[in-house]
Amino acid sequence: MAKRHCRRDYLFRLGIWGILMVLGNYLMNLFVLRKDYAMSITGDNIFLTLLVGAIIVCLWDNHQEQKRKRLLRVVSVILVVIGIIPILEGSFIIFPFMLITQITHQNIKQRNLSYLALMLVMAVIVIKMALSIGTSYPLMLFDSVAMNASDTFFILIVPLLSFYSGKLGKYDKQLKYVFYLFYPLHLWFIHLLASLLCR
Repeated sequence: MAKRHCRRDYLFRLGIWGILMVLGNYLMNLFVLRKDYAMSITGDNIFLTLLVGAIIVCLWDNHQEQKRKRLLRVVSVILVVIGIIPILEGSFIIFPFMLITQITHQNIKQRNLSYLALMLVMAVIVIKMALSIGTSYPLMLFDSVAMNASDTFFILIVPLLSFYSGKLGKYDKQLKYVFYLFYPLHLWFIHLLASLLCR
């Protein structure tokens, strides 16, 4: 029961912060930022991505009777596939990453191999897109690859995961909301700076 309660609280918290950031992005666009530097209402909002990703995990890890369990897992996979559409920030990499993590959390070797397979699939897709810009100028080519292929570097998290003990950190309660505040504030600041300085 406690596990279900914690999940519900987490989903609710992500939803509230997602809505707050949608509102913040909209107000920034309306009153502060120049049109060229406007923020995406849903695209610049990791809270919405994490909310849907957490829903995907909950649907997969449901405790319903067998027939309903299979149906909810199918819905979970469908949401991962829908994540390919670039509506939410990083959904095409974060959704499969979260589902892989849930499915393989008791088998570290299988988890890491699955992450590697995901990285290779993503690398083939994004590098092909990056090279399709049709230029032989090395700097533009490098920039295109760097911008498009950056999501494949999620694989660098694997060594860090080996340090995770499954327990809350020493300063968990004190730092709980630092990320929730830092994430929107730093994006709003970057867009504001770009809007003010770039002509």
